[in-house]
Amino acid sequence: MIIQYIIGGLLSVLTPVVAFWLIFLIIAFNNFRLTTKRYIISLIGFGLVVIGSYVIYGILIPKTADLFLITDSNVVFIVLYTVLYIVFGLWIIGVITIKTNNIVIKQILRMLIVLIIGIVFSYSAISNTDSIFWNIIVSDMSIDGLSSIIIPLTGFAFGLFISVGLILVLTSGLIKKLSEKKWWKIVKVSSGSLFLVLFIIALLLKIK
Repeated sequence: MIIQYIIGGLLSVLTPVVAFWLIFLIIAFNNFRLTTKRYIISLIGFGLVVIGSYVIYGILIPKTADLFLITDSNVVFIVLYTVLYIVFGLWIIGVITIKTNNIVIKQILRMLIVLIIGIVFSYSAISNTDSIFWNIIVSDMSIDGLSSIIIPLTGFAFGLFISVGLILVLTSGLIKKLSEKKWWKIVKVSSGSLFLVLFIIALLLKIK
């Protein structure tokens, strides 16, 4: 039943990597400085990207394949996700900002940043939660073939998004207040720098 995959997604927020990622996501979404309504709309867009990423993962890779062995050996993919990860890190720090009075351009740029946040988070989440998903798959005798994996993946991603989204919404008010403090900039710079350093280390290890 799909409910077990949703529960698996909900619980995956407890994994070290996803839990650690919450810090980056909280800062990243706070940087938009949105009203509660727009904040939730942006989160919904983020959720659609997460779910879409898991579905694409299910379409491209059969159960016996190693997604990350393929992507980590593809130069184009490495360059692409390197750019996206760097953009995300610079967004956290505050080096990249949205400064325009044009409402349409501002919305487009916001959607682009949300897309980047969703893609970067999804790739990291998939690489660290796929074992949880496949363990559930192995115990589910109703799963037969790649096509039937898509629905469980969607359920799993939905559960992951719900848990992450709830935490972001519930903490948004507090984070807005904290972000008004003088030391908040230090938190942003430190978190963004840590993210970039960890990414560079991971990238160098993959290249070797």
